[in-house]
Amino acid sequence: MSLSQQAIQVSFKPGFQTLTLNRPGKRNALDDGMYVALTAALNAGEADPQVRAHVLLGQAGVDGLCVGIGTTLLLHCDYIVASGRSVLRAPFVDLGLVPEAASSLLAPRLMGQARAFELLCLGGHFDAARAQQCGLVNEVIEAEQVTPRICAVAAALAAKPPAALLLSRRLLRGDPVELLARIDTEAQLFSQQLQSDEARAAFARFLNKRPAQS
Repeated sequence: MSLSQQAIQVSFKPGFQTLTLNRPGKRNALDDGMYVALTAALNAGEADPQVRAHVLLGQAGVDGLCVGIGTTLLLHCDYIVASGRSVLRAPFVDLGLVPEAASSLLAPRLMGQARAFELLCLGGHFDAARAQQCGLVNEVIEAEQVTPRICAVAAALAAKPPAALLLSRRLLRGDPVELLARIDTEAQLFSQQLQSDEARAAFARFLNKRPAQS
C-alpha cells in the first residue's frame, strides 16, 4: 500500500463508508496520489449496493483550517458538520491562480454573487459561524461531536428509500454536464495561470514567508 493510499483511510458501517484524510503532518493537504486513492474509494463505494452514503472526514469532519480544495470540496457535499474552530479559505487569486473544482459555478449559487466573490476572489476568511450563515455549513458543534454527528446523519440517509433519495439528490444538484464543463474550463485556466509570471512571483513570496524546515 502506498503512502497516499495509507493517507486515505476507508472504514464501513451499516449503510455508509467513511473516508478519512490521514496526513496530519501536512495538515491533510491532498497530493496526486491521494486524489487517485480518494476517487478509487468513492467509485468502489458507488458500485457497492451496501454503501448508500459517503462520509468524508479530516480526522474530525470539518475541524480547523480548510484551505483551497478543503473548502471547494465542501461545495460538492450534501450535509456538512463543522466545529466552531473551523476556518474556510480559498486564496487562489492570491497565488495567481483561479478557482477550481467548479467552485466558480457552485459558490455563487449557494452563497450569492457577493459572498462568493469575497470567498474566491478576495480570499476572505470564513469562520464556522459565517460559513453556516452563508449556507456552506449545516451545523456548527463542539469538535468532539463532529464525527458522531455526521455519522448519525449518514446512517439516517442510508436508512431512507435509496432510489427516492438518489433521484431527489439529482434533482437538487441539477445537470452534471454543466458542472463537468465548468471543471474543465477552470482546469484549463488554472494550468495556464500556473505557468504565468504572476503565479511564480506569488508562490515565491509565499515560500519566502514560510519558516525553515528543521
